[in-house]
Amino acid sequence: MFRNYLNVALRSFRRAPLHTAIHVTGLATGMAVCILIFALIHHEWRFDRYHEASDQLFRTWLAYEAPDGTPGVQAMMPPDFTPEFKETYPAITHASRLVQNAVDLHVGPDIHRTMLAEVDPDFFSMFSVAIVAGNAGGDDGGGDGGGDGGGDPRRLLTSPDQIVISRTTAAAWFPTIENALGQVATIRRGDLERDFEVVAIYEDFPAWSSISFNAAISFENYDPIQLGGNNWGGRTSTYVRLAGGADPAALEQGFHSFTATFFGEYIANMQEAGYLARTGTTGDIVGGASAGAPYALRLQPLAELHRTPDVWAPYEQPIHNPLYSWILAGIGLVILGIACINFMTLSIARSAVRAREVGVRKVLGADRRSIMGQYWGEALLLSVISLGAGVLFARALQPLIGQLTGVELNVMGLPPGLTLAGITLLVLLVGGAAGAYPAAVLSGFEPARVLKGDTPQSGRGYMVRSLVVLQYTISIGLMASLFVMQDQISFLLQKDLGFDDELVVAIEARQVDPARADAVVDAFRQEITPSGTVDGVARAGQAFTRSSDRNGWRDAEGIQRQAYNFGVSYDYVDVMGMNIVSGRNFSRDFPADPTGSVLVNEALVREFGLENPVGSTLDGWLDWIYDTPPTIIGVVSDFNFQSLHNEVQPAVMNMHPDYYNYLGAILVRIRPGDAPDALAAMQQAWNTVVPGTPYAWAFVSDDMEALYEAETRWQRIISWSSALALLIACMGLFALALMTVTTRIREIGIRKVLGASERQVMALLSREFALLVVLSSLLAAPLAWFAMHTWLDNFAYRIDLGPFPFVLASGAALTVAMLTVAWHALSAARMNPVTSLRKD
Repeated sequence: MFRNYLNVALRSFRRAPLHTAIHVTGLATGMAVCILIFALIHHEWRFDRYHEASDQLFRTWLAYEAPDGTPGVQAMMPPDFTPEFKETYPAITHASRLVQNAVDLHVGPDIHRTMLAEVDPDFFSMFSVAIVAGNAGGDDGGGDGGGDGGGDPRRLLTSPDQIVISRTTAAAWFPTIENALGQVATIRRGDLERDFEVVAIYEDFPAWSSISFNAAISFENYDPIQLGGNNWGGRTSTYVRLAGGADPAALEQGFHSFTATFFGEYIANMQEAGYLARTGTTGDIVGGASAGAPYALRLQPLAELHRTPDVWAPYEQPIHNPLYSWILAGIGLVILGIACINFMTLSIARSAVRAREVGVRKVLGADRRSIMGQYWGEALLLSVISLGAGVLFARALQPLIGQLTGVELNVMGLPPGLTLAGITLLVLLVGGAAGAYPAAVLSGFEPARVLKGDTPQSGRGYMVRSLVVLQYTISIGLMASLFVMQDQISFLLQKDLGFDDELVVAIEARQVDPARADAVVDAFRQEITPSGTVDGVARAGQAFTRSSDRNGWRDAEGIQRQAYNFGVSYDYVDVMGMNIVSGRNFSRDFPADPTGSVLVNEALVREFGLENPVGSTLDGWLDWIYDTPPTIIGVVSDFNFQSLHNEVQPAVMNMHPDYYNYLGAILVRIRPGDAPDALAAMQQAWNTVVPGTPYAWAFVSDDMEALYEAETRWQRIISWSSALALLIACMGLFALALMTVTTRIREIGIRKVLGASERQVMALLSREFALLVVLSSLLAAPLAWFAMHTWLDNFAYRIDLGPFPFVLASGAALTVAMLTVAWHALSAARMNPVTSLRKD
């Protein structure tokens, strides 16, 4: 029987090659998209699970409550927190701090920009990082990263003069891995020069690791070699490993006394400054640690780091919002669903062609169950064929998906068991869903009626129309969303930001000794000016988007204030093209400006309620730097130093020489038309002023565009999704139009004999499909409007959501649909009526 069913299925496929090709192409495309999205989701959800003791690894973090009841998160700890924390709780068998930053390491005559970390000796004992060469510092020099942490056979960096490097780093620095051991890497920063001996080489962290760096030294170097910022409140991530069987929830319950003791002074200062509530009012914030406590120490499972957007530290890979996984999964299922709808639509449309087959089978004794099994089997067979084509299609699309998502995928590298389960589920899901309704319809024909030629009019039933409408509703909705995203991103990139970021280059200067900031910037200006290619040079505490500094204080009236702080120079406002709306700029004619004056933006004036800002003082602001409160000498028009997701925040610009983040970048404004020559002159000037220091630069406009990378990526994903959805829908419409024309050949011939023109025949055949697309547009518009309105709520500055994107999407879908139908309609309209009336 199975062989008979197979022969019937293959014969059916051969009789309708066009429909079979459309079935396979549509299903293969949908399956390929699902496979790629599954691979992407698997990549995101496998993060940090490769550690053999992943269920025992945690990161510490602090939950707190602001005075207004708003919950807050602090993911990093003071540097002295970790040793005391580990000593206090015996259940913590290992603990390590982590800070990291890009550092220039000198290896012989070469300089290598390297992501360097400072960690504790426990680090390599906690995590499953293979040691591929060198002495791991234990009895056996190896270990598997597992066990209970008793003897710590993999302890590394027990000396502050040691360095361990990754396999890739070793290959880049030295001829062979063996040659790397015992070599010396040197850090030079101002007057600091430290040599480190390479004692071990570890395997590179996988792409699905939240923690990743190229080299590591001992955390004992934290004070002389600042990698993670400063000591103000701490800038270290802390990871712990619990003993087997330890209950993290029970352990958290005992943290309150430690928190109250260790963070007591810090909590009091934060409460005094107005950052922290006096007592906690939200039970969710304190986590049951202590009723009324506004500050609670928590443990976060390592496996949840990558999927917890609310708790993030800068030393970890970018966080993945789980919502995006669900959205991607939904897009994949939508495209696959459209392909399945095609299958159902065309199968129902061909019901008249196969009606006699069903009648004959029933007359010969076949029951409805066996006929349903036959057509379900055909659907499963097509699913298997489509799956093979889909896998090949997915492999071909891997590079494109990598560009869209920024993730390098390998669909053939998925775990075999997971792959087999996924393939089986996909085939059963597609075969079952696509074949269910056609099998039910075809098996229900009455043999007496169909053998007499009394069969339903194919392609014109309510179910077929509904399926077509559903396809185009989804396609039009995706297209409308794409057009809205394009408009919003264009708006973001073209909006007046309050400064001119075109032709401004930011040169990374954090590696320059802050004590030499003035000398380096002045020397660079003198060196570059004769080239005639630049209009100005300024220094900055940080370039926009690179980092930020926000300070809080209480003014003379006890009001809590907060503002972003920018360390600038005399030429900063001019180089950045900002506009002073009242007062004056910093000037060399006023010697007291650096230590006694500041500029503020309009947002600060509004929020602080300053009626006459120029001449006012910022009482209490940076009182550890300023001997007396600085005076506001000018107000700058609001400028968007953050992304347009946020409203402009209060900002202060200062020139105080003791501001700790004084030189983060040198800003250079290039003259229009001189960019290539200016960039070459800048590099030459840099090499002359600070020889041996790597030259790293970027246009500020490019940095600002990078703020919307996520939105741009989603725009690309939606554009490809809508294109695929519309393509598959049009493939189905193409075949459906063919079936419709085929079943109406005699009608068309009669109409032409009675005088109908070609235009009237084309209009007749196209009208029904046009009405279906129009109905789809009416359904898609409110759905897409709601989705895009919700998305636009993420932006403080946004476009007005008008009707144009929805009209454009509907018009595009209608045009494509009519072009798809037009070929068949035109062929039918031009057919000789004599030939039409002779067709069986």
